[in-house]
Amino acid sequence: MRCLIIESELFSRKILEKFISQTPFLQFLGAVQGTVEALNFLSTAKVDLIFLDIEIQGSSGVQFLNALKEKPCIILTTEKESNTSESFSHEIVDCLLKPINYQQFLKAVIKAKEIIEENRSGRIVSDHIFVKVDSRFVKVSFDSVLYIEAQGDYITIFTKEAKYVIYSTMKNIELSLIHI
Repeated sequence: MRCLIIESELFSRKILEKFISQTPFLQFLGAVQGTVEALNFLSTAKVDLIFLDIEIQGSSGVQFLNALKEKPCIILTTEKESNTSESFSHEIVDCLLKPINYQQFLKAVIKAKEIIEENRSGRIVSDHIFVKVDSRFVKVSFDSVLYIEAQGDYITIFTKEAKYVIYSTMKNIELSLIHI
């Protein structure tokens, strides 16, 4: 996966670069400090995954996210735990709390890799589906689904482990399962 780091702190940029270089399925494309540099970079390069600091130069990471027309997978980084709740209102893969450790990093990038692979394959999978819950992607195994209940523009998926409320209609879920 081709990665871009958008991070205003040098130390955090270097840590993310190191973690990317240690992860065989990741390719480091570049690191920028602010939104203007990031937009210029994205206009010339195909990026699969962005590590985005919530507090970047030029605007907030969330404002930057809202400005993107095509959104690659996004993993947010932040120093403040209170900022992680802000990220749930956006389509992100995960939110990493600084200082980031490799185990936390690897868990997030594996989740991003699964989402990207499913999108590239046309979501052709035989045993699970990714659904967006609270603007985060959750992997739901078909074997764990007990039943699905429709409630207007929302559906609830009841599994052995949890209950997921999703903003979608039953028809949309059925359409996405046709390709599986």
